[in-house]
Amino acid sequence: MKCNEAIEHFLKLDRYEKPAVKVRIHIFLCKDCRRETRLVAESLIALQTGSSFKLESGISNNIMEAIGAEQCPQRRDVSSFKWLFVWVLILASIIAVPYNKQLGFLRMHFGVNFELPFVIVMGLAITLYSVIYIATHVEEIKNSVSFYDKK
Repeated sequence: MKCNEAIEHFLKLDRYEKPAVKVRIHIFLCKDCRRETRLVAESLIALQTGSSFKLESGISNNIMEAIGAEQCPQRRDVSSFKWLFVWVLILASIIAVPYNKQLGFLRMHFGVNFELPFVIVMGLAITLYSVIYIATHVEEIKNSVSFYDKK
C-alpha cells in the first residue's frame, strides 16, 4: 500500500471507526504516515475540546422560533392607475410604430411581410400584460363586479 492511499483511507474514516488492517499495518511500519495520522488525530481532538464556542443543546428550536416570530414582508400593491397608465403607454407605442422612421427601414429589409408578425407579437405583449394585471388584482375585480351585480 502506498502512503497516499493509506492517508486517504485514514481521512475517510468516520468518528471512532478503526482503519482497515492493511492501513493500520502501513501506518505502523511507515514513519511519515504514523506522524501524519497522529497530527491529524491530535488536531481533531484539539478542535473538539479546545473550542471556546459551545453550541446550545436546543439551538435548532431557538432558531425555528426566531424564524417563526419574524415578520414576513408585506406585498406591495401597485395601484390600478399605474397599471392602466403603463397599458395605455404600451398601446400608444404600438399605434405609433407605423409612423416611426425605423419601420420604413425594416420594411425595406424584410418587406411588407414584416408587419403581420410584428402586430401579432405586440398584440400578445399587451394581452400578456392584461393577464398579469388581472391575475394580480383578482380580488379587486371580483369586488367591483359583485358591486355592479347587486344593483
